[in-house]
Amino acid sequence: YRFASAVHLELFTATPSKYAPAFGGYCAYAASRNALKEVTPFCFDVAEGRLFLFSNEQATALWKADEKGCLARAEEEWPGLVVLHGLAPNPKILVNKGV
Repeated sequence: YRFASAVHLELFTATPSKYAPAFGGYCAYAASRNALKEVTPFCFDVAEGRLFLFSNEQATALWKADEKGCLARAEEEWPGLVVLHGLAPNPKILVNKGV
């Protein structure tokens, strides 16, 4: 992460998990389909205080068309994906303190 100011860094440092992307930073729509996909930083959504990343515009659109259903499925599938792929359930957040 990079920060525009020291104040932003302090806000982040106080509660870093608040800013971490859902589903380990993998595509939220793919997680709802029991799959992992890398994301692009240009496809994202912030809903209910959470950051969701997506692999492409189509995945973003499909997620938004049924956000509640996709979120429920992704939440259900995520623990199995963590185990299957040997992922850290709560990845460590790295901070670039050079604001």
